[in-house]
Amino acid sequence: MLIEVLLRYCSYNITYKSVRHKNPSIESYAVFFKPKLYLTDSISLYGLVGYGHTKTSLDYITRQNGGLAQGIGIGYDITTSTEITFDYTVYPTVDTTYRRDDEQQNNNLQLSVLHTF
Repeated sequence: MLIEVLLRYCSYNITYKSVRHKNPSIESYAVFFKPKLYLTDSISLYGLVGYGHTKTSLDYITRQNGGLAQGIGIGYDITTSTEITFDYTVYPTVDTTYRRDDEQQNNNLQLSVLHTF
């Protein structure tokens, strides 16, 4: 088993068909420990566990929260220094009581190409 450290950042704007909301966006970052178990010489399963932070903005109001972030994924080594990964990650829930009692869960599916220098 191999344990790596992974830093991740993502930011995106949300497009609504209605014009009710102005400038909706989600931003998150995390630091993960990534234990990796090789099933074959080139295919691995891994977990992600660490600290994540999520910030949401809607109608000029910003809410944010930090806490446990976790995920699971699979990787394929193309070469000894390049890997393709696919994972599902759950970031901390943010209380988005903008207009009603509501929470926003930021879950990500991510396809990545990683290169080690």
